[in-house]
Amino acid sequence: DRVFTEDLPVNPLSMLLVTLRGVVTESDTDAPLADILGLMPAVGVSFRGQDLVRGSLADLAVLNAVVCGAAPWGTKPQDGDGETFAVTVPICFGRRPYLVKESLPAVRRGDLVLECQVDTLVSNVDLVSVQIETVELLDETPEAYLKYTTASHTFGSTGEEDVRLPIGNPLLGVLLQGTTVPAGTATTAT
Repeated sequence: DRVFTEDLPVNPLSMLLVTLRGVVTESDTDAPLADILGLMPAVGVSFRGQDLVRGSLADLAVLNAVVCGAAPWGTKPQDGDGETFAVTVPICFGRRPYLVKESLPAVRRGDLVLECQVDTLVSNVDLVSVQIETVELLDETPEAYLKYTTASHTFGSTGEEDVRLPIGNPLLGVLLQGTTVPAGTATTAT
């Protein structure tokens, strides 16, 4: 359990690749993807203190899969104690990976900072390691980039609700997540 920060490269960035590796700790149990992604409840990239990316790794994985077409990949453990897993989640700075005109522009050293919170108290996994890689676009001059923000709103028990959205930038996508989903014969949903 810790929060770590790292300076990111100065060249234009197309995306970050966040890889989680670990070992399943219970026999006859696999580690669901939600548990594995739950190992990083907070990921952030800031430019001179202003957030460009802020969210849980699970939310960022869904947004990048749907909006950018860059789904997570990796190896799934087989049932059993001691089986290893690895999951890589791309976090894109353009609408698609490797877009020359859509990525983070070049910055000065120390201006772009990655901050990650790792929570190792997730059940069924142990010996977790985190690897962060960057995809740089050398000698390019990007014109636009994506910004990820997170806002929480607790809904009332019934009726319609208004949710305030961030202003100042055009919206490319919005992820809404409910805590109650239909299961079995129950049709209850958030």
